Amino acid sequence: MTDPVFEGPLWYRARIRTFGPFLALVLPVALWLLDIIVRSVLSGRVRGWSTLLLRLSSAPGLLAVGYPFALESERPIGVVLSIPIWLVVGFVASRVATRNPVALFRDYWRAYGWLAAAVVVGAIVAIVLGGVLTNTSLVTQVI
Repeated sequence: MTDPVFEGPLWYRARIRTFGPFLALVLPVALWLLDIIVRSVLSGRVRGWSTLLLRLSSAPGLLAVGYPFALESERPIGVVLSIPIWLVVGFVASRVATRNPVALFRDYWRAYGWLAAAVVVGAIVAIVLGGVLTNTSLVTQVI
C-alpha cells in the first residue's frame, strides 16, 4: 500500500488522529499562563476567584486532591492527574472529527471545544456544589 497523498484526506485524517491528543494540552497550558499573568497583575477577591476558576479550568484533576484546600505540596499531583484527562479529551475529539472522511483540523477544534467546555463546566460546577454542600465560604479560603 502506498503512502497517502500529501495534504490529501487520508493524510489529514492521520495527522488529526496522531496530533489530536497532544493538541488538547494547548488550552490548559494557555489557561495556566493566563493564571500566572492574572496573579501578578490583580489582587484581592478578583485575584482569588480568577485564580480558582483558571486553575480548575486548566487542571480539573486538582479536585481529586482537594483544591483549593489542598497543601501546596499536593497540588502537583492534581496537575499530573489532569494530563490524562486532557489527553483523553483530545483523543475523543480526534476520533469524532475524523468520522467524516474529509476531516480538517477545524472539525477537530469544533469537537474539542465542546468536550473541553464540558470538562471546564464540570469542574466549576463541582467546586460550587462542594462549597454549597459543605457550607464553606470559598471566598475567604481562596484569598
